[in-house]
Amino acid sequence: MGKESVVGERAMTPNERFHARQVALYKRMGLHVTAIVGAVFGLMGIALLVLTVGLLIRFQIVGVLIAAATTGLLGYIARGMIREGTKRRLKTADRVTMIKGVMEQQAVSYATYNGRTTLYFHSIGDFEFIRPLDTEYTFMPFVGKPFVAHVVELSFETFDGTPLALKKKREAILLKLESDEENEIKVDIDGVYTRYGRSYFYRYFLAHALIIGPSILLSLVLMIRYSVPLADAYGLGLFTGLLAIFVPIAIAFAIGSLVYFLCQKLRKLIDPDYVKTHEERLKG
Repeated sequence: MGKESVVGERAMTPNERFHARQVALYKRMGLHVTAIVGAVFGLMGIALLVLTVGLLIRFQIVGVLIAAATTGLLGYIARGMIREGTKRRLKTADRVTMIKGVMEQQAVSYATYNGRTTLYFHSIGDFEFIRPLDTEYTFMPFVGKPFVAHVVELSFETFDGTPLALKKKREAILLKLESDEENEIKVDIDGVYTRYGRSYFYRYFLAHALIIGPSILLSLVLMIRYSVPLADAYGLGLFTGLLAIFVPIAIAFAIGSLVYFLCQKLRKLIDPDYVKTHEERLKG
């Protein structure tokens, strides 16, 4: 692990406290969802247990072995998820910690149905950041450079107040990031909320959803109305048929992106001080 130095502490501003509470709320919701999904797996295990008994009565040994193994696996998963979601309590630090060190990056890849997906995590020393929304690639140029980060640490404890041992780096909500070389602020949550309001990240998410949602709907309409009938009428091969299906998706996303781009340009003409990029807005 890299080295960091704690250079001070300070109180949270009202905006920073609001942001920390929002992030902590989402983390707590994640714990509840984990417990609920675990309970669903547990119910599936009970159903399989009944099936196992039925197969045992009929002396279907192979079926019994398969069902019993699956029941055991579901029970193990359910137990782990329920414990994960119900035996821990999230605790948020009361004060902001200022740390100084070099930004590090860790890449974690995992297999998905369409290939491999890589997630990137950024940290300074033992503190792994919970970044603001949609900044995974924004942080990549910061790797290897010195920064001063203002963070609020998150920790877990049991319901009787016993701290739980860390299995990885210390999680911390990033509130402010200052370049130690350029003397420039890269992230300032307090500034973002002061200038753009506390609903900024919700509006940012909805703006992108308004591009993706209608674009998907338009692509489905184009596929159902034109692409699929044409592919079927002309007896297109598999590859050509896939092109006929995916081309409308590309067209729809291009149209949605163009509309968004034109709206940004119009906004800039109306208000010359309008800050366009998410990266610029994060500086406050």
